[in-house]
Amino acid sequence: MEKATVGIRMKIKIVPLCGLESAYKENKTANVISIRDTYPSKNNRILYRLIDSHVDNLYVLCMDDIVDDKDIKGLLNSFPFMQIPSKNSLGQLIDWCEIKLEQDNDFIIHCTAGVSRSPAIAILVQSLITPTDISKIASVIDYELHSPNKLILRLTGELLGIQGLENL
Repeated sequence: MEKATVGIRMKIKIVPLCGLESAYKENKTANVISIRDTYPSKNNRILYRLIDSHVDNLYVLCMDDIVDDKDIKGLLNSFPFMQIPSKNSLGQLIDWCEIKLEQDNDFIIHCTAGVSRSPAIAILVQSLITPTDISKIASVIDYELHSPNKLILRLTGELLGIQGLENL
């Protein structure tokens, strides 16, 4: 299937962790990208176990919401356990998404709050569908609700060869 025809009917839904259950009940064939903190709260760990046991098309991405790589060394000195968004982790996600896009199923993307990481990953998925249409890529998020993670956007742009993603 050519990229031009992939994803024409597909929807990308961004939800916080607390909205994942209802979103998944509405669409059990959706691909779910679960973006998780390195050290989630006890309540979130319980929810993650439920997600892992009930969601069929699941990709788990562990990365903390670090938006500026200028302070990474300082952060890692203070919090050595943090998972920084990286080209490696995003590249693996891209590989998974490209396979799932062939199935033309919707995507549900969640992080803890649904504000920063999940909108950035939604932009990544939309970039795979319409890599040359920046306005279509940007239309996947609501700027009144979302503030996409700039580090994830920059790394996505570098991986996919799309200029300007970090400015969305």
